[in-house]
Amino acid sequence: EEAFEAIEQWKEIAENQDLNLTDLL
Repeated sequence: EEAFEAIEQWKEIAENQDLNLTDLL
C-alpha cells in the first residue's frame, strides 16, 4: 500500500543520512 511504500522510502532516506529511525520519531 502507499503507506508501506512511504515507510520503505523513509527508511532508505534515514539509512542514507546515517540516522537511526528512533531519532526521527
